[in-house]
Amino acid sequence: MKRSLLSKTQTTGTSANSHPGSPTDGENYWDFVDSQTSMGRYLTANEKKFIVESLNGYPNPIELALDAGAGTGRHTRIVATYATQVVAMEIEDDLVAALARVAPNVQAVRVTPETTTLPVDSNSTDCILCIEAVFLPEQEWFREECGRVLRPGGMLIVTLQNRLSWKGLWAKLRPGRYRYATGDVYYVHSLGEFSDMFRRVGLELRDALGYNWLPFNRASNSLLLRPLAILEALLQLRRLPSLSPWIIMRFVFKEES
Repeated sequence: MKRSLLSKTQTTGTSANSHPGSPTDGENYWDFVDSQTSMGRYLTANEKKFIVESLNGYPNPIELALDAGAGTGRHTRIVATYATQVVAMEIEDDLVAALARVAPNVQAVRVTPETTTLPVDSNSTDCILCIEAVFLPEQEWFREECGRVLRPGGMLIVTLQNRLSWKGLWAKLRPGRYRYATGDVYYVHSLGEFSDMFRRVGLELRDALGYNWLPFNRASNSLLLRPLAILEALLQLRRLPSLSPWIIMRFVFKEES
């Protein structure tokens, strides 16, 4: 079964993590939590820092970037400041409309849950973002398409929910909580397994940052969050990606021989 690109597109009342005083009617759930909750800001800050460092380290001008499962464009905005053109893909009309308003150099593309190709030419793309689009990296067609569209030396920045972490164990013990309506589950692969899958299509893992060790859901405003985030940084847990609950990483497509 081909899975939906939908990952960051919930609105009020559709998330198990919603709480009173959450988004107003019609407001995107992820936009709300990522800007208005402590945990959302923590997650977004970690992802943004890694993305910016990766973009700053890219050795060539970024002519074309692709954001796969872009939501309303919270990460698209980042790459749009670096790239000449950005293609942002999603499956819902309201999200595509939001993406079209992100920046003049962003082309919003509506795809379907049955889509099995990326909407860019072969050997054309300098950077692909796939941030918290949980199902996409699991799909063989997506990995093969990354190998098709990336230029030699191009990079994929992608996130993983790590099976070999304390949250992965918790998800295994409570499968009903960590399951989508489609029946698909979170925390399927380890870092090693994930890396091997992409290596088969010519992408090599270059950098990985661990995060989200904190025992809170995305909508949390717990007073313990800040001190625990500081402790996470002091213990340098981000340097233990193979054990981290969430991992953001950079793969590089094989260089020209």
